[in-house]
Amino acid sequence: MNTVGGMSRLRIFLDANIFISACRSPKGDAGQIIETLHKGRHELVTIRQVIHQVRRHLAKKAPKEAGQRLLELAEKLSLEVNPDPNPVQCNPYRHLIADHDLPVLAAAVIAGCDYLLTLDDKDFFSRRLKRGNLPLTIIRPVDLQRLLEEHGELRL
Repeated sequence: MNTVGGMSRLRIFLDANIFISACRSPKGDAGQIIETLHKGRHELVTIRQVIHQVRRHLAKKAPKEAGQRLLELAEKLSLEVNPDPNPVQCNPYRHLIADHDLPVLAAAVIAGCDYLLTLDDKDFFSRRLKRGNLPLTIIRPVDLQRLLEEHGELRL
């Protein structure tokens, strides 16, 4: 965690479902937290795989307005898009999470993120993962929003 002007600057990894939800419902929890994070000058991180997954999902299942919102989000956010982790980088976390989510978890740890922001309750909030002694916190948008409000960053 860096400090900028007395305020903690967090590194936050964004899972695909955060982008999808924010694009489909900008006033929902995911849309609101992205606005808050953007205004708070926090470092937002993801990987190429997440961006491709979001594009595929929106192209197949969302109205055109959602795709337009993704472009607007991409322009607004200073998003750090890292390469996907390789299998060797994923191996230390293989016992903690399903293979399809493994690159997301590994990438968030590798990038030195403070938080991994997700709406995936099934895979990212399991007992096994909670006991994994990870160097980051996995958190839902509503919980991160509450945490930021407690530290003086107001909901928009």
